[in-house]
Amino acid sequence: MFSELVDPYLTAEALSKAFIIFIVWIVLVVSACLCIRTIWAREELQDAVGSYLLALSFSDLVYGFTIVPMAFYSSLTPDWNFYGDNSLTCKVAGYLQIVLFSFNFYIFAWIAVNRYTALYRPSRYDAEQTKTRSKCWIAFSLITSSFMACPIVIANMEVAYFSEAELCVLRWSKTKTLAYNFVQACSMLRNLCFFRMYSIAYVTVPSQEVAKSISRSIVESKLAACVNIVPGIVSVYHWEGKINEDNELLLIIKTTSINISKLQQKILELHPYDTPEFIHFPIEGGSDKYLQWLTDQTTK
Repeated sequence: MFSELVDPYLTAEALSKAFIIFIVWIVLVVSACLCIRTIWAREELQDAVGSYLLALSFSDLVYGFTIVPMAFYSSLTPDWNFYGDNSLTCKVAGYLQIVLFSFNFYIFAWIAVNRYTALYRPSRYDAEQTKTRSKCWIAFSLITSSFMACPIVIANMEVAYFSEAELCVLRWSKTKTLAYNFVQACSMLRNLCFFRMYSIAYVTVPSQEVAKSISRSIVESKLAACVNIVPGIVSVYHWEGKINEDNELLLIIKTTSINISKLQQKILELHPYDTPEFIHFPIEGGSDKYLQWLTDQTTK
C-alpha cells in the first residue's frame, strides 16, 4: 500500500530529504509531548511561565501534525508540490506557518516580560504575573495572530512552493499589506509592554536644601534623568497616635524601571526621615525622543 503512494523513481536526494523531515517530526512531537507531560505532572510548574511553555508545546504539536506531514508527503511525491503556487492548499499551509510564527513570537515576548518583572519588580510579580492573566495573554496572542494572517487566504497574496524546504512560503516583497500588519502587531505588543520600561517616583522632603541635595545626588549617580521639585505641599498624616500636619516639598523623579530598587536604597540613605515616602508607578506613554533621552541619562 505504501509503495502505491510513493513515486517508484524517487532519487536518493528525495529519500534523504524525507528522512530528515521525518526525524524533525519525531523530535518536534516527542519534545512537545514530554514538555506537556512534565508540566501537567508537577504542580509547582503550573504557573504563568508553565502556561506559556504549554502554549509553545501545543504550537509545536499543531505544526508537527499539519505542516510537517504535508512537507513529508511532498518530499515523497515530487509532482504534488502543494498543488502549485497560490493554490488553496499552499495558501492554507502558508497561513498556518505565519499564525504559528506570530503566536510563538508573542509568547516569547510575554515570557521576556515575565522574567523582567521577576528580576526588577519582584514585589509586584505575584500580583502582575498570575496564571489567569497569562492565559488571557495566550488567548490574545492566538486571536491576534490568526486575524493578522487572514489576508494570506482571503486576499490576492502570492504564496510560492519552496522545493528546497518542501514548504509553501509567502512572498513578502509582494505582500506589503501583511508586512504592514505585522509591523503594527509588533508596535501593539511594544505598547503593551512599554509601561514596564520607565517609572516615576514620588518622594516628600522637609526643605528646599534637602530636596536639592537628594536631587543632585541621584542625578549625578545616574539613578534618575530628571527630578522636579514641587514646593507648597501640605502633608496631613497619622503618626504616633495623633494627626500631624507638615509643610513639605515633593520630588517627582523620572527614571527607568530597572533603577527603581537602587533609587529606593539611595533615597533611604540620603533622606533625613526614618521612614521616608517612596511611591513609584510605571509610565504608560510619552515622547519617544524624551524617553530615549531618559534612557541615555540613566545608563552608566
